[in-house]
This record gives sequence, C-alpha cells and structure tokens, in this order.
Amino acid sequence: MPGQYRILHLSDIHFRQKCNGNVVLHDDVRNELFHDASKVREELGDADAVVVTGDIAYSGRREEYEEAGDWLDQLCGAVGCPEHSVQVIPGNHDINWSEVTPTVEDLHARITNAHPNELDARISERFHNDKVAYSALLAKFGNYREFANRYGKDFDSGEHPYWADDIRGLGPPVIRVIGMNTVLFSGKGDVKGKLALGQNQYTTLRRISDIEYMILLHHPPEWFKDNEKALNYFENRARIWLMGHEHTLRVNRSANMQGFERLEVHAGAVCPQTEDGYEFRYNWLTLSVSATEAGYKLIVVFWPRVWTFASTEFVADTNRLQGQEHKDFSLLLSGETAEMVLDGRTEANEDHIVPSLVDPDVEEPSKSEGRQCIARGDRGFRRLQFLFWRKLDRNQRVHVLAELNMLPEDFQMPPVWLRRGLDAARHQGRLRELWDTVMSHLPVEQREPNPFERRTQTDA
Repeated sequence: MPGQYRILHLSDIHFRQKCNGNVVLHDDVRNELFHDASKVREELGDADAVVVTGDIAYSGRREEYEEAGDWLDQLCGAVGCPEHSVQVIPGNHDINWSEVTPTVEDLHARITNAHPNELDARISERFHNDKVAYSALLAKFGNYREFANRYGKDFDSGEHPYWADDIRGLGPPVIRVIGMNTVLFSGKGDVKGKLALGQNQYTTLRRISDIEYMILLHHPPEWFKDNEKALNYFENRARIWLMGHEHTLRVNRSANMQGFERLEVHAGAVCPQTEDGYEFRYNWLTLSVSATEAGYKLIVVFWPRVWTFASTEFVADTNRLQGQEHKDFSLLLSGETAEMVLDGRTEANEDHIVPSLVDPDVEEPSKSEGRQCIARGDRGFRRLQFLFWRKLDRNQRVHVLAELNMLPEDFQMPPVWLRRGLDAARHQGRLRELWDTVMSHLPVEQREPNPFERRTQTDA
C-alpha cells in the first residue's frame, strides 16, 4: 500500500479582522474548526502538515501573529501534527501597513508601472544596487518573517523571496514544494495584473530527474504583470498549483498541449466577509504515488469542508461534489500520457505548503500508518528551530547565540537599540550589573572599580 501524505489546508484566516463586527463570529468559527478537524483526523489519520497559504494576519501586526501562533499550536494538537510542521507563505494582509510609507508606495509603483519586458531589470535595480530601497521594501515583512521563522519558512532575501521543501517517501518521484512570495511589491491598493512575481521565483522550477513541483501562491497568476512568462513555467513544470486570496473554491484538472497534466486549487478562506457572499472554508488533501504500466501517477484526494449556519459547524461540502465527501484527481507523471479526461470543475480555494522530509534512508517509514519518514537530525532541528522562535523573546535569542559565540561575524545591531538598552539599565537601576559585565570583557589591566557599588553604612 503506497504511503500517504496528509495536509490540513488553510488560507486567509485574517486574525483580528475587525470589519463589520465579525470578530466574535470569526473566533467561534476558528474554534469549531478544531472540533471538525479532529473528527476528520479520525477518518484520515494524523496530519503530516498544516498549510496556511497567506493572510494569516489582517494588518501584519505582531499581536496578530501571537494570536495566530497560539491558535495554530492548538490546531496541530487537534490533528496530530507536530507544531513545527506548519507551513506558511505571506499574503497581502501579512504586510505591516505602518511600514508602507509614501516612499515605499513610490518604490512599488516604480516596479509595477514598468513594462513587462523591463520588470526584472527594475527589480534587480532595487534589490542589488539600492540598499536603502532594499531595506524599505522588506521592512513591511518584519513581523511576518519573525513568525515564519519558527516554522523554517521565512524567505531568504529580496532576490530569493521563496523557500523550497521536499516530500519524500511516497516513492519516486520526490515532490518539491516551492513557497513563493506574491506580495513583494504589494501595497495598500493592489490591482489585478499589476503585481510582480519576478523571474528569480518562477525559474526556480528547474527540470530535474525524479522531481515534480508543487507551487504555492497567495495570488493566482492573473494578478501578476509578468503572468505570461510565469505561466510558461507553471504550465510546463508545476504539477500542483495551490492558491489563495480570492476566497472562492475552485479545483481544475487540466493539461497543456504536450499533455503535461496539472491540478489547480484555489482555496476557500477560513474567515472571509460573509456579507460579500463568501463561505467559511478549509480543506484536507492526501497525496500518494502509485505505479502504472504507463508510468507513475500522483493521486490527490481533495476533502472540502464548509461552514453551515444551519447547524453552526463545519461539514463535508457534498453539494459541490455531487453527494460525495471527497474527489480524487490522478496526474500521470511519467511514461506515455494517457488520453486526457477532464474531471470537471468543483470549487475550492487554498494555498499550500508542505514540510521538508529529508534523507529517507535514515529512518524507515511506518507502513502501518503510511506516514513519511523524516531524518532524526532534521526532525530535531525543526523542533529546536520552532522552540527558538516560538518560546524565546528577541533578547533571549541574541543572548543564546552570543553565549555560544554563534552570531555571524557581520552581525550588527542598530546603534539606537544599543542606546535604548543603556538607557533601560539606568532607569531600572541596573548600572552596577552592567558595569561589571562590561569589565568582564576587558583585559585585567584595563578594568576600573565599579562606581555604582552599593555603599555600606560606614561609607555613608
């Protein structure tokens, strides 16, 4: 029996969304999602990953991510998924709007108003040659990136604003997941067809033997100014597209002229605005690979869940699936491509991110459970990474790495932060401790008596 990879798929959660008085309702919906997901778990088994495809927060504030982190921890417990196996990409609501200044908006316009043929040159100009612009463009992601780091899903840089991870153990091929950033140049008034993806992202889909791609996008391709170039890569190299943002559920299996089969999934939102006609949604997906005479095929089983006000709970969306609770999609991966039979259109909306499974020979997968194998060292690092970012505050993180002499040689802390630290020590009456600590780092011959030593009664 082939192994399965089980994904709990969420998008557009919008923590602390305050539009039209729906905060209390959204809290209740998210709470009910725990109960429903735990029931589905009994049928499908433990989730291997919880995937959130953008718009975790509503306005990119730190407190929104703290609330999201607590909720995701509980959700992982409900579905049997390790806390560190949450996968995220940013959406337009994950931008800290206080950092989107008029200067940043001007930088966005410089990119998004360019002709498609000039787009990549403009992007390169901003990220390679202008350090001030570079810092300004990335500042809006500060709170999101701190949140994403706990799961190992921060993007590397402005030049490489994506991450990559592998699903192994399903049998050939490896499923390589690319989590892309569609909001690098997103501002306060995004217009369809005006955003930019950039060639550094879509060209990462390089043809490699026994590698198949799943791409994660918050915005569907039609939102990009460079969508024509991006689609040439997506339609020829990406087997599964998982997308969000538009809050409607659509699933479409199709093929290009050469018979390359793909599955496009537009995820429904967990907490959209219901007065706009959207529904509360989330989904499960299971992935497996099987061998046929024609070659390998990837089987994706889609389980849509939808909120019903009639019973105030999530239920199987049987209305969309003609009375069924799930729909199976089969994608031929190699060998002769069979005659294409379209599976029709259901509706679904979600983005997707999958955890890395490395070195499958280190530990045998559990055949009874069908779970994927993760190297022990990799699993330990992921847990350490999660605890480092989730449980420690910023000062503690720096202290831990400094104590181990693990800070990079080019590590720099802004002088204003250091000045604030000195001022805090003065206001808290801790100058004596600070003096002794400074002296401990000086050669003995350079040390001076502590002028802040407590005076005895005799001295007084």
